[in-house]
Amino acid sequence: MDLIQKTAIKETAKTCAGLAAIGIAVPTIIHLVPLEILGGIFGIAALVFATKMIYDIKLAQAKVDAEFNKNG
Repeated sequence: MDLIQKTAIKETAKTCAGLAAIGIAVPTIIHLVPLEILGGIFGIAALVFATKMIYDIKLAQAKVDAEFNKNG
């Protein structure tokens, strides 16, 4: 077995272990943490995600503008 196959096996095992951990953790958290706290966490996560999306859009626009001004 060559190095590429070993690396692929290791990465597959990591992915499967991560998915199993998430599959155990999410129902446990939902069962143990009150909905008010989960709602707050979800709200903060949504704000962070929206902010990252806005940043990515503005970054892409700045790159396009810089390339346009360089070539224009």
